[in-house]
Parts: sequence; structure tokens; C-alpha cells
Amino acid sequence: MTPASFRFSPEEFEKVFQNLAESYAVWGPRRFPGRGRFFGTDLVRYAPLDAFSDLELAEKSCGSPKEAVFPPDETLFHFTGDRFDEPPLEDDREIIIFLRPCDINGFRRLDAMFLENGAGPDFFYKRRREKLHF
Repeated sequence: MTPASFRFSPEEFEKVFQNLAESYAVWGPRRFPGRGRFFGTDLVRYAPLDAFSDLELAEKSCGSPKEAVFPPDETLFHFTGDRFDEPPLEDDREIIIFLRPCDINGFRRLDAMFLENGAGPDFFYKRRREKLHF
């Protein structure tokens, strides 16, 4: 199958984005004004996007897109007496994430480590990774 390519104006892609956002959580590099490491600087990191205009295309992110499958903080278990329960994912929608080629390659490395290494795949990584699309 030959890959297809499309060219959209920003206005046309905003419509595509809104259609995707109805069914998916959409992630990408996003600018957070005034939240940078130094006074008066902006932070660019991967985060959920509300609109196509939120997608930062001009500057590289200083964070990793792996937060989509590896959040910095997450409740893994709830213990009650003799049993433990795994909480459901906060947002059960599938995720579409806009990535650079180097970040896609980074996910291949994470997949090898968490899905193919050891006795079996890591349950917590796998349940998030199965919902992630590039």
C-alpha cells in the first residue's frame, strides 16, 4: 500500500482536529506561557491539546512524550484488607499524539523494554500503550 499525503490549510486542519477530538484524546507539544524554568520563559511539553492552535510547531519540547503512557504520578493499586484493586484509567479514550520521528523511535525502545523484556509485558505500560496512536 502506498502511503498517502494530504495538504491542509490551518483552518481545514482545525476541522480535522475537532473531528479527531470528538473520539480521541489528542496530545502534542504545547506551550505554557510563563511556566518555563527561568523567569519570563515559556515551557513547551507534551500535553493534551484543546485545539489545533495549541500545537506548538516552532519550538522543541523540553519534556518527553512518554507522559502519555508513563504519567509522572499515578495510583497503581488500592489496598483494602486482604485484597487490592487496580483503578481504571482516568481517561479511557484512545490517544492520538503528534510526534517527531525521534520520539517515535523512542517509543520503540520503551516498547522493547516494557513489552518484550522479562517474563511478560508490564501491565500498566501495556494498557496505556494499546490506546496510543501516532
